[in-house]
Formats: sequence, C-alpha cells, structure tokens
Amino acid sequence: MLITEQLKNKSFTHNENEVCTFILQNLQEIENLSILTIAQETYTSASTTVRLSKKPGFHGWVELKNALIKE
Repeated sequence: MLITEQLKNKSFTHNENEVCTFILQNLQEIENLSILTIAQETYTSASTTVRLSKKPGFHGWVELKNALIKE
C-alpha cells in the first residue's frame, strides 16, 4: 500500500489528521518541510508529527519524508 494511502486510511487523532492533510496537500514541497514548519502551519506540536510518522511504521519524520519523496 502506498504511504499516501496509509495516511488517508489510518485512524488518527484530530491533530494527526490536521498534519496528514497538510502533508498530503503539500507533497510537492515535502523536501523543504521541517517538523517545526508543519507544527506552525497546522497549529500542532512537533511531537504530533513524530507520533504520526511512527504509526505507519517509520522511526520519525525524516524517514517518513524520505519515503514520501521516493514514492
């Protein structure tokens, strides 16, 4: 299953859904997105992005970001 599909289909908390939506809407700029940028744009904490990254089985944001870039 594609990572983008996993991000759409998983059961996440409200804040995690906000981060997912932001990531999916900004896939073209994913290479330049940092955890702090995502947190500021979605009005969430940086740890929300880390927790979200771990749910599909990644170790953190950088690993998820790299996988999304390859996909």
